[in-house]
Amino acid sequence: MDDSEIHFCEECQNMTYLYLDKDKKLIHHCKACEKSEPFTGKDNCIYSIDFREYDKSEYINHNPYITHDVTLPKIEGNSNLKCTNPECICNVSDKPSSVTYIKYDDDKMKYIYICNHCGQKWKND
Repeated sequence: MDDSEIHFCEECQNMTYLYLDKDKKLIHHCKACEKSEPFTGKDNCIYSIDFREYDKSEYINHNPYITHDVTLPKIEGNSNLKCTNPECICNVSDKPSSVTYIKYDDDKMKYIYICNHCGQKWKND
């Protein structure tokens, strides 16, 4: 029996569904005849993705609403951290800078910065 495909009841040939029994073990259960069979699959994982092999900054760049997230940290009025866009209002006038930052690489301490005035994004590479 291959548990990666649809499983059918041996009694009534109806499709079975995966449930957890009282011991928190997976079982195939038939809703028609109430028969249960143990799940014999070796791997219980349905889907897995490892984000360590992807550049998280690409996911951040595709979100146009990231600057509206109030939970992200912001740096206001720091003269050392300016927007890289020379036409940004904080570079052409006396308006203080406002930058949101997100750490996208924990091991190498890499950040992506987003200007809250013009939306310009840059990294600290």
